Amino acid sequence: MREIQAVAAMDFKFRQKSPASKFTSRLSSIMQKPLPREWLLSGTTLIREFDASLISKSLTYLNPNNFRCTVVARECPRGDWEAKEQWYGTEYRVGKIPEKLLLEIREIFDSSRERSKELHLPQKNEFIPTNFEVQRKEVQESQKAPVLIKNTEISRVWYKKDDTFWVPKANFNCMLRKFVLLSALAKIMTADQNIALWYIPPPEIPCAHASTADL
Repeated sequence: MREIQAVAAMDFKFRQKSPASKFTSRLSSIMQKPLPREWLLSGTTLIREFDASLISKSLTYLNPNNFRCTVVARECPRGDWEAKEQWYGTEYRVGKIPEKLLLEIREIFDSSRERSKELHLPQKNEFIPTNFEVQRKEVQESQKAPVLIKNTEISRVWYKKDDTFWVPKANFNCMLRKFVLLSALAKIMTADQNIALWYIPPPEIPCAHASTADL
């Protein structure tokens, strides 16, 4: 829970500006909720209070005697469909959960039974940042384009440091060029000297685009 609280605070602090129409629509909806007026911008994002007892109490409602099981399938597992919903015409069937299945679930929830060692909470996330200081360096003029810092036969790497907004955020763009198709076409066309060799740009495949505030 502490980790969720820290990530929520980080996301709110470095949230990007959204379109005016989207921001207005979302804010007008939040204003209908019973939130303090000073929480209108952060009330649905920040987690201000950590109440372990309330969380534990909420978890007690998840038990074998208080749940609904939904099975989605193309064919009815048992017999035929008995009803149809009015909007999309989806057929469905309602029935009691088999007692055998309930017994197995109750045995799993039995507090006296030894828990499986493989079933546990995740370890502490060591990669949630806490220091958001940026190594700021005054510049006379902002850099307009990235600089090539590595150039090999198979790869090129460009880098540009943020010298305008100075926020702890990084943008990563990766592009793969597939030369197999170009090489095959070149071999075919150069096999006959009478055939002109046309230049065909290799297809570009945008591989990844990531934007994160916790690098």
